[in-house]
Amino acid sequence: MGPMGRWAAILTAMAICAAVPAAAQNPQQYQEGTVQPAGEHSYELTGGGLQVWMTHCGEFQPGETVQYRIEGRSIRVRDAGGNEQDCTMTEAQGSATSAATNYETGEILGYKVRRDIVEKSVRRAKVYQLRGEKFIYLIDYCGRLQAGKFMPGQVVRFRAFPDGDRLDVLHGGNQTYSCQLEGMSLIEPGGAAQAGGGSR
Repeated sequence: MGPMGRWAAILTAMAICAAVPAAAQNPQQYQEGTVQPAGEHSYELTGGGLQVWMTHCGEFQPGETVQYRIEGRSIRVRDAGGNEQDCTMTEAQGSATSAATNYETGEILGYKVRRDIVEKSVRRAKVYQLRGEKFIYLIDYCGRLQAGKFMPGQVVRFRAFPDGDRLDVLHGGNQTYSCQLEGMSLIEPGGAAQAGGGSR
């Protein structure tokens, strides 16, 4: 094949790749799972070595088979008709979230109880102070039904998502409590948090 023939083959291959969706070029990004109801507007998704609880979704049928991929704290779920929607992950179990190298060690300093009014009812939330290497984080609503409960002085492994509003706390070796990140303060060289620093 001459030089012109080789260039024609390369350009043809590039055109074919451009016409194929990224998900089809990388099918491993999507995994198959089964959806089951887990409360009002909440679902449990199992498949691909993961067990995920998610909310802020549309309607799914019990036992419905879907394709999904995780992007940060969101899950893109695609039904049999090819329709996709974004859901919010509240807790996950399985090997995909258990890579300890992504976590750092922190200490629970204490907590305060906050009362939130939700649909004319009062909900109590424990707002924990978590001290990491560089920041002190304020977290609450940890895990499904606030299953994550911590004690002052407890040492935990966690990872924060810089561009998100969630923070994962590792427990049970390969499970996580996904907590809501309410704020963070930079720790000064002397060890104290800067006043008013980093609130979100």
